[in-house]
Amino acid sequence: LFSFAIVLAFFLRLLLPDRDAGLLAVRSKRIDLVTLGVLGLAVSLLAFLVLGPVVDLKLLGLFRVLFQPKAIALTSAAAAVAVLVLGQWINLLLL
Repeated sequence: LFSFAIVLAFFLRLLLPDRDAGLLAVRSKRIDLVTLGVLGLAVSLLAFLVLGPVVDLKLLGLFRVLFQPKAIALTSAAAAVAVLVLGQWINLLLL
């Protein structure tokens, strides 16, 4: 769910003009897209790593695994750390 929201934010920021982007427009469009793209990819990869080797991708089985408390907690923690690290990295680059 987190990775879907980040990827959705990426495409909305890509398609919307700056005046309509609202809270998606934090820095320049290029910086926002790079940040959302890297973060979306990282959270997606982390989610698949947490799931382990899922060979059978039946929808019901996938949702049962996705909504386990361990998977949700690890994905949330990783997303929070990624946002903090990426934000600090971008701030250092802009100094």
